[in-house]
Amino acid sequence: MRARCVTGAGAACGTAWPLCAGGALPLASAPLIHMLHRAATLVAGSVLLAALAAAWRRRHARPAAAQAAAAAGALFLAQVLVGAL
Repeated sequence: MRARCVTGAGAACGTAWPLCAGGALPLASAPLIHMLHRAATLVAGSVLLAALAAAWRRRHARPAAAQAAAAAGALFLAQVLVGAL
C-alpha cells in the first residue's frame, strides 16, 4: 500500500478500468505497481470468498468462525467501497 501512495501509482491509470495505460500489464513503474495492487486484491478477495463459503457450510458446527468470516467479508467490502471513492 505504501508504494502506491509514495509513487503516485494510485492515480497512474486514471479512470481506465480494467486496463491501465492501454494494456493489462503496463511497463511503466507507477501503472505496473497499480496493476500489481489490483492483482493482489483479486487474490485476497478470492481467498476471502473461499473462506466465507467454507465457514457458511460449517456455520452450525462453528458459529464463531462463521461470524468472524462474515465480519472479515464486511470489512473487505467496506475497504473496496472506500477504495472506489
